[in-house]
Amino acid sequence: MQKKFLTNLGFLILVNLLVKPFYILGIDAEIQNAVGAEDYGNYFALFNFTFLFNILNDLGTTNYNNRNIARNADDIGALFPKMLGLRMLLLMGFFVFTVLSGLFVGYDRGQLFLLVFLTLNQGLVATIFFFRSNLAGLHLFKRDSIISVLDRCLLILICGFLLWAPYVEVQFDIRWFVFAQTSAYFITALVAFGFLKGRLQLFFPKLDLAFMRDIVKKSVPYAILILLMSLYHRIDSVILERIVVDGDVQSGIYAQGFRFLDALNNFSFLFAVLLFPIFSRMLKDNEDIRELLGLATRILISGVMIISLTCYAFSFEIMSWRYGTHVDMATRCFSLLILSAICHSTVHIYGTLLTSAGQLKLLNILSGVSVLISVVLNLWLAPKLLAEGSALASLSTQIFAALVHVLVVLKVFKFRPDLGLLLRFAILLLCLIFFGQVATYMPWAWGLNALEMASIGLGVAMILRLIDIKGLREILMQSESR
Repeated sequence: MQKKFLTNLGFLILVNLLVKPFYILGIDAEIQNAVGAEDYGNYFALFNFTFLFNILNDLGTTNYNNRNIARNADDIGALFPKMLGLRMLLLMGFFVFTVLSGLFVGYDRGQLFLLVFLTLNQGLVATIFFFRSNLAGLHLFKRDSIISVLDRCLLILICGFLLWAPYVEVQFDIRWFVFAQTSAYFITALVAFGFLKGRLQLFFPKLDLAFMRDIVKKSVPYAILILLMSLYHRIDSVILERIVVDGDVQSGIYAQGFRFLDALNNFSFLFAVLLFPIFSRMLKDNEDIRELLGLATRILISGVMIISLTCYAFSFEIMSWRYGTHVDMATRCFSLLILSAICHSTVHIYGTLLTSAGQLKLLNILSGVSVLISVVLNLWLAPKLLAEGSALASLSTQIFAALVHVLVVLKVFKFRPDLGLLLRFAILLLCLIFFGQVATYMPWAWGLNALEMASIGLGVAMILRLIDIKGLREILMQSESR
């Protein structure tokens, strides 16, 4: 099972490495430069506003479906039409409730226009994730990997043309970006459906009210978890835009730092995508998950630690390289946010294990406390420190969430703390801090200095056997256990 995880992880990382960083740091960042911090900040706050109601968009059905198909792949033929019918009803309910909520909080006509299309986009994204949950549940990871980057490839083509084509002389409009997303998501959903169609006997939506009541009842814990995690991951910019005088601008500045965190978190999320169905099947078959858990922890956390500490050391240079305005404030936000990537990666591994084990009650309690911490800190810090205050609130919340996730896993699975692993992570952290101080004074261009620091960090991680090339090679050469 470790071989299956590593081979598919390698392919998934490869296709995402080729596409997503260029989209996030090239297309998305260039759009913000083109439209300005205020217009992009308004879009960013509205975009995150739609996330707050994802409980209605999904109701936990995607995670439920992924876990169920991973454990009982033969059920997909009977389950898919009914789940698709439920998805259509959820999309309609989500759309109506989100737009009405926008009216309630006082968005103006222009904001509501964007909100309508952003809500539709979120519905399409949820539908894509539903199709992907079936692909992942069937362990069709390579097809799932293609779908994971198809929408970004389409957005690169569409927005790249609008941004850089020599005969497009009109100033880029943020609405073009939203419309491009709608087109890209719709096409991606059609392709994902096409990948599944050959595995299905019935693929038209079916409305089965008794089935829907049963699924919704079983999915409620997942739905609550999605709501709570959306709140403590996305509420920062919404609060910032609403309570600060120049909220649009501050939200745009926050987005400048958040964009790099989002790029790094995408790779942490890839681990979760693969680990969830594998953990689910291993737990069902009563297999020992400690080796796989340790492998994923060592690779992901050490890798993210190297990247995030390198970005922290060169935070001003990175912000200056990508943006032309608000660089000082964006640097302070970025420095805080990029450190939280280590916490995000921890939550992606340990939270995925708890979800696979059905420990939804514990996860919901943990997420509920995290939401409370996030809201209180944002209301306290944002008026005083503006975008930097929201970044500090986010980092504090993520540290709490990561620590408690690890402690809960140790308690639920009765694992003993791996003090040796903690010591190796501590040594890597200290080495990165030291080399970060040295690298900033090296005489070469900052990009080369950053590459040098990351390379040294990778070497230290290999010496400490956090990234064990020999061990990885042996796993890949083994025959799959199933």
